[in-house]
Amino acid sequence: MLLKIQKYLPLVSLVLGLLLLFSAFLTALSSNDEAIMTGITAIFGGNIVDAGIFGSAKVNFSFLNFLAFFLPALVAIVIAVYGMVNQKPNMAKSVLGLILVVAFVLSVIFISSLPVNTTATLSTFLGDGSMNYDGASLGIGSILGLVFSIFGAISTILYSILQFAKE
Repeated sequence: MLLKIQKYLPLVSLVLGLLLLFSAFLTALSSNDEAIMTGITAIFGGNIVDAGIFGSAKVNFSFLNFLAFFLPALVAIVIAVYGMVNQKPNMAKSVLGLILVVAFVLSVIFISSLPVNTTATLSTFLGDGSMNYDGASLGIGSILGLVFSIFGAISTILYSILQFAKE
């Protein structure tokens, strides 16, 4: 039974990786049920407040947030393409599967710490400073991202294990 679903597991991992990527377009951080920013803003940054000469706040690019949302999708695409080219189970597929498991697990860790990884630079007429969003909670996009990452890790572990199974 499991050997029959083996050929669909890379597709499942790809879909979960892409859903994780698309969850970055939803609310990533919230406070008191108010949306603070999307995942795209938490990843690539941008101006969030501009009060002219009184001050401004700019979210900085976060490499860890980038890895959290983009790495599993990129590795899943590589595995899906390699799986279409090479249909038979082999050690390379197993190694790629383990790399994808690591990518999904890192995604879970980095999304869980998204408020700490997201920083902003503040500029006021009194001086400059920086802050993170440690007090913020995860938004719906981050929560969905966690779910997709966990299921992606499970499906990829199963895929890697099945590479060693005999038909």
